[in-house]
Amino acid sequence: MTQYALDLTQYHRRYERGDITVYLTWFGGKHKPVMVLVNTNRLGGENCVPVVIPQENAWIWTEEKGNPKEAARSAYVFAHALELDPHNRITLIRIASTIRDLIDDLVMMPPKPTTEVVVADAFRTDRNTGKVTHQEIIDRV
Repeated sequence: MTQYALDLTQYHRRYERGDITVYLTWFGGKHKPVMVLVNTNRLGGENCVPVVIPQENAWIWTEEKGNPKEAARSAYVFAHALELDPHNRITLIRIASTIRDLIDDLVMMPPKPTTEVVVADAFRTDRNTGKVTHQEIIDRV
C-alpha cells in the first residue's frame, strides 16, 4: 500500500473560503497536525499545489505573539503557490485572515484516528454480467 506524506482524503475539518480551501489534517509518518491551503479551482488537478502550515508554526500568524513580517512574507509566497495575485493586498489579507481565523482549530486538533471499524458492507451487482462486488465501509475512530 502506498504511503503519502499528505492525504487530503483524510482530514479533521475542511473549510471553503472562496477560492481557498482549507484542510486541517495530519502530515508525514508521525501524523503531525497541519493546516493545508489549496486553490479551490485547482483541487484534484495536476497543478494543485498545497501550502502546509505545521501546528508548531501557527504562532507566526497570531496577533498576540505572532511575527507580522514573517506572516506577510509567507502570505506573499503562499499567494504565488496558490496561483492567486500576490501583488493584490486584499489577496494577502484574505490568506492571512483565513489562517488566523482557523488557528484555534489547528491547535485543538485531536491525534489522527488510527483505528478503523467496519460499519457496513456494500454489495454491487452488475446487471449485465451478474458479477457481485463487495466492499467494506469503514469509519476511523
